Amino acid sequence: MKFYEMLVQVAGRLVFEQRLSYQTLRRDLGLDEAAIADVRAELLFRGVARDEAGKGLVWAGASLVPDSELRIPNLTQPPTLRPQP
Repeated sequence: MKFYEMLVQVAGRLVFEQRLSYQTLRRDLGLDEAAIADVRAELLFRGVARDEAGKGLVWAGASLVPDSELRIPNLTQPPTLRPQP
């Protein structure tokens, strides 16, 4: 499994569960110590997770996508419908 695939899988599960032990990452996802260390470092660097006493990761509630990349339409006004020619 490539690093990005691992990262997405762990992050998705972490968002859903809110907390994951390193033991769970080893058993359920089959990650070795090096892979866990790499994923942990990336999630901590992105600011989306924190380490809890060396036992696992806790979701920090941040977005994996920078705010500048989010494209949320303005919903204050309903969309206008244009007649078809």
